[in-house]
Amino acid sequence: MHTTGDESPRGILHPKTGEKKFALSRFRPSAEIGFFVQRYWIVKWDLRREAPYRQTVLTHPNVNLVFEPELTRIYGVASATSSHVLQNRGWVLGLKFKPGGFYPFLNEPVSRLTDSSVSFREVFGMEQRTVRERNFCPGGNRGGTEPGGSVSRRAAPGAGRQRQLGERYRQPHPKRPDHRQSG
Repeated sequence: MHTTGDESPRGILHPKTGEKKFALSRFRPSAEIGFFVQRYWIVKWDLRREAPYRQTVLTHPNVNLVFEPELTRIYGVASATSSHVLQNRGWVLGLKFKPGGFYPFLNEPVSRLTDSSVSFREVFGMEQRTVRERNFCPGGNRGGTEPGGSVSRRAAPGAGRQRQLGERYRQPHPKRPDHRQSG
């Protein structure tokens, strides 16, 4: 596993074995969406000459938007560990939302997602393939073996909505003192 910054492999069961099987990279979001998103994460593996590997993860109380080569889903908080079988060669890219950070996009209690997931289209109103091809597969990498390029902030799912919500939620509440200002 490779982590960026001061991140630890917390949540990954048996990290010493895992670091031989996959690479985990974590990235801070831009200031533009940092109000909602805690981090981006990417897991890549190449086990073409090895047996499949089952990785168990202790989940955090966060919503994750997960892009896989053929599937994009939004996963709610899980009440138990989750296991994922890694085989052949592949990747997964995710956005880990801050606690409470996904509510403005779902616009209903996030508890509805506990132990379940919803489609990308159900929340953002667009096909996941369009977003995946526009942002993760530049240069014709349609086979899905590598996340290509980088996530475009302007074209990311709900980017315009994120900017509008970010401005709205950064404004002090008219009836409460702004708790974000030091004084």
